Amino acid sequence: MAEREQLDDRALVVRILEGDRDRFTDLVRRYEKRVINYVYRITHRYEEAHDLAQDIFVKVYLALDRYEGSAALSKITLVKDVAGIQVPGTPYATPPAELEKLAGYGRDINKNRAEARRLLKEAGVADGFSLVFKNRGIPHPYEPLGIWLIAQWKQIGLNVRQEIIEASAYHPMLKRGDFEVAMDFQCGFIVEPDLDLPRFISTSDANYGRHKDTVIDDLMHRQGRATDLEERKKILRQLEKRLLDEEAHVIYTLQWHRIIPHLAQVKGWTITPSHYLNNQLDAVWLSE
Repeated sequence: MAEREQLDDRALVVRILEGDRDRFTDLVRRYEKRVINYVYRITHRYEEAHDLAQDIFVKVYLALDRYEGSAALSKITLVKDVAGIQVPGTPYATPPAELEKLAGYGRDINKNRAEARRLLKEAGVADGFSLVFKNRGIPHPYEPLGIWLIAQWKQIGLNVRQEIIEASAYHPMLKRGDFEVAMDFQCGFIVEPDLDLPRFISTSDANYGRHKDTVIDDLMHRQGRATDLEERKKILRQLEKRLLDEEAHVIYTLQWHRIIPHLAQVKGWTITPSHYLNNQLDAVWLSE
């Protein structure tokens, strides 16, 4: 049997993004617990450097090639759509042309990364700056997404050390704020701003980065009381820009892409709007 070609990390990630699943296994084995998934929550615990931290994380946002990532990752795990604060195709989702105006969503990735490097340098962040990225210890979609994130950040000179946290310990870690950068996740039973976005207000117990932003608090209050559809959309676009661009309190990666397998022998199963809503398991049975 021919000896398997040994690749460096960069080459492995390229193969993975091209859809080579065996190479993904190679990379996971190589890094074991350091293999991670992305992050979406950024901590702002350093009040004395708050403005600098915001600036730096906007630049990190610019490093992510979401469109290439979507095409590649959707082949090997359950993420797919590029989006802002609402699921694409739903009433309050940002149109693609508007989304591309936000930091990190432009399609010219070389321009984005050049700007990220320039601004990191301007902020006094040296090439090779190190940080720890904590990820949830569940294989999908966390491991592939984490590998992708680390490769993307490397493109702008960041040295990310990966740390996998066992699933049962992960949420308590987020609640303690025991992280520099960490993955967050959300799944709801309907797409509705009043359910999806309260985690970003200053007083929310799910605001794990502990940012305090009265502008977002006010926008959240106003959108929830807007009775006109277009007015509510306008307020949500302002909230989105504040959250993801102007302050970069969080980073969105890719939307989850629900995959439902079908097996002919399974009877009585009903496909539901979400994976935990109205599953009537007492009516499910096997015909063989």
